[in-house]
Amino acid sequence: MEDLTIDIIPLGGRLIVKQERAPEYIGNIYIPENTKEMMPTEGIVVRVGEDVDKVSVGDKVYYGRYAGFHFERKKVNYVFLNQDDILGKIITEKEEK
Repeated sequence: MEDLTIDIIPLGGRLIVKQERAPEYIGNIYIPENTKEMMPTEGIVVRVGEDVDKVSVGDKVYYGRYAGFHFERKKVNYVFLNQDDILGKIITEKEEK
């Protein structure tokens, strides 16, 4: 499930996360732009370094808004993170069962 559009391999305990946009609505409630800036950021892990052991490719994770090095590659937004910058892993319904 690696994202082959990213042609960078992170080293050591680093990983690359494909950024997702903040939601415009949570349920029926509209989230204004200034509130989105305060929300944690989430994304999908697309590449991991050899020393990463807490997450794997394909995991959906939360990370701090100002963590890591943000960059764009082939018109997609990514962020380099240290493994310790991951705040949490989002559990999917498949994983709960």
